[in-house]
Amino acid sequence: MATDLSPAERFQAARVRNRSRNLELFRNDLRFDLDRFQLAACDALDQGRSVLVAAPTGAGKTIVAEFAIWLAMRQPTAKVFYTTPMKALSNQKYTELGEEYHRLRRIALQHPELTPAVWKLMGALPGRD
Repeated sequence: MATDLSPAERFQAARVRNRSRNLELFRNDLRFDLDRFQLAACDALDQGRSVLVAAPTGAGKTIVAEFAIWLAMRQPTAKVFYTTPMKALSNQKYTELGEEYHRLRRIALQHPELTPAVWKLMGALPGRD
């Protein structure tokens, strides 16, 4: 964590910490500090809002997804669909998530075509209101 924050930045950080207890719990296990866009996105997720994170490759979008997964896994009936553009990335993330959440026995990996049956499973059938 940075210690050279201005008083205004320290005040804002304290406001976020008080409002985002889940985010603070998640951050305690990280070996690095989050960037501003990551904090803003994770804070929004912690407040129950949806986010869309668009950033260049390597900018740190995955940590926002990992926080969303962390939040969801705290709910007994939640489902998480994590998608990647390549099968190798899916396999890597499956391994990482399996190590983190293996005790919950709720991790599965599929490489399906996005057929109407898969969209229905996800609750997002295209063309349906």
